[in-house]
Amino acid sequence: MANYFAKNTGSDLAAGTSDGTAWGTFKYLFETATTGVNTLALKRGDVFDEDVDVDGASPTAAGSGWTLDCYGDSSKPLPVVTRAKRNCVWVSATGGTYATDLTGNRGGVVVEDGRTLNYVEWTTNIATTAALMGPGSFTFDPINFIYYIKPRTGTPNEHRYAVSAGVYGLVCTNRNNWTIRNIEFKESSAGIHITGGSGWIIENTIHRDTGGWYGVSGTAPQGDAILVDGSVGGVKPCYIINNKFYDIFDAAAYPQSYNNSETLFNIIIKNNVAVRCGLFGFGAAVIGSGITGSTINAISVENNIAEDIGTGWAGNRGGHGFHFTSASTQASSSLGGCSFLGNIARRCYIGMTVAGGAGGENKVQGNTIEFPSIYGIFITSDTNKATVNISGNVLEGSTGTGVRIQGDNSGIINVFNNTLVGTWTSGLYNLSSNGTVQSKNNIFSYAGIGIEDAELGGTITSDNDLFNCTTSAVGLTPTNSVEDDPDLDSNKDITTTSPCYEAGVFLSTSRDSSVRKLRNSPDIGARQYRTPRTSVSPKNSVVSTKRDVVVPARRPNLNA
Repeated sequence: MANYFAKNTGSDLAAGTSDGTAWGTFKYLFETATTGVNTLALKRGDVFDEDVDVDGASPTAAGSGWTLDCYGDSSKPLPVVTRAKRNCVWVSATGGTYATDLTGNRGGVVVEDGRTLNYVEWTTNIATTAALMGPGSFTFDPINFIYYIKPRTGTPNEHRYAVSAGVYGLVCTNRNNWTIRNIEFKESSAGIHITGGSGWIIENTIHRDTGGWYGVSGTAPQGDAILVDGSVGGVKPCYIINNKFYDIFDAAAYPQSYNNSETLFNIIIKNNVAVRCGLFGFGAAVIGSGITGSTINAISVENNIAEDIGTGWAGNRGGHGFHFTSASTQASSSLGGCSFLGNIARRCYIGMTVAGGAGGENKVQGNTIEFPSIYGIFITSDTNKATVNISGNVLEGSTGTGVRIQGDNSGIINVFNNTLVGTWTSGLYNLSSNGTVQSKNNIFSYAGIGIEDAELGGTITSDNDLFNCTTSAVGLTPTNSVEDDPDLDSNKDITTTSPCYEAGVFLSTSRDSSVRKLRNSPDIGARQYRTPRTSVSPKNSVVSTKRDVVVPARRPNLNA
């Protein structure tokens, strides 16, 4: 094992084995020293504006592999890997816009004075697009590679701009047992692009201002902070833990399969924070129509925070805080053994989605969902048999539906022991044409309709509290339900004097190991089934400025 170093004032002709003999570029460090169990270190406070691609064999010994970390004065910021275009010349153009020609660059977000400009989708030409652009916005002509901006104030000469390049910050293909930690990635098409491999760890990294590039000229823009594809995972899990994501055009961390017969398996996404992502916070997916035989299995998304997803600067594209999908367009592909546990989704277009199934039980348990735009929890499965247990979740303030279930499901959806407060249309809305939907021991409070069954009999319901709903139920007749004030505290838990306390019915469904031991009958509501949170506090999810982020130096307990 050896240690190798790189800093801005180093030289690629040096030995690279100490700070005094450090190499001068991240590219040379990464492509030279990732051959075994070496530690690679970038100096704190330095900025590496490079594109790095790693080829070659994976480490051969199980449990071995390189580590990319930082070194130097701990009071200085983390080293930064970026691919920004700077010092662009902006020329006055149509409709109050300013243009710059970056031939060959396939797009990316535009940052003005450290703040991402709002994206406006390109429509035919700049004349029509400029009419849709307000101050503080940008667009990109994907045919001619021209950026157009409207500054927040004044002219471009009064501001500093960075344009994310259509390349990756770091690429790692089919390599195993490596670790990346304590690095900041920003202003590229994707900060880290991983294809294949197992046993790898990404921890304590920061990602900003990433994505918005066009993979093929004329196509829609895209870009994740951590882009994972191919067959990933194995007996030894992969970890994405304790990372922070800000202003990502598509997704924060969202492993995906694009090809037939690929497997995403045994990936743990835990203790991360994502703020202002355009499409997804966290999850996994089989992507593309007609994909066959691909599998998503044993993906655990736990104790993360996703805020303002799909509702902001990246085009209001209807995003999801948390998202699993392997739907009907992916023939014979499956989704099973996956879970959303103890997460927080706040001000997302949709809080959490599970689309697809046929691969075993999937869980949505112990989560907190606040103020989604249309649905808190969305379950959809066309032709695939989905088994989903939805329990112990607390949802507040949906302008649409709390839990919406739809599609030709032919599976089993259990909605047990949840607390839903202030859902504008329905607490639970079942549109599924087949299968079984069971709703028991839930609190539906201050809803337009407590429980609505469009299939007229497709929902089995009992022992719910339907308090202060405009209409208690439509399309079914609830049994053993109450309509009393559940007496919720500030955390949306019932008190011991609540009419819901130990007033529920025992259930035979499988439960998460963190469920509290029941003394007598179970409660109505989520109190006994909420997943305890660890490490990440919701108070840390919004910072006063994007630059006031501190990533813990302590290595997390991977077995927690």
